[in-house]
Amino acid sequence: LFMLVEDQYGVGDHVVVLEVSGVVEKVGLRITTIRDSAGTLWYLRNGEILKVGNQSQSG
Repeated sequence: LFMLVEDQYGVGDHVVVLEVSGVVEKVGLRITTIRDSAGTLWYLRNGEILKVGNQSQSG
């Protein structure tokens, strides 16, 4: 829930989360979906996301 409130990432951002690198397609209350460069759609539980690298946000 904190990543939604704190605007850590959003739809269209290129992120690295856990072992997945790709573009955020959807951010829900429980699940974030990310599509990688091979076209695989990953479903990540928000409660397991502890660290996010956002390549779309500038410092």
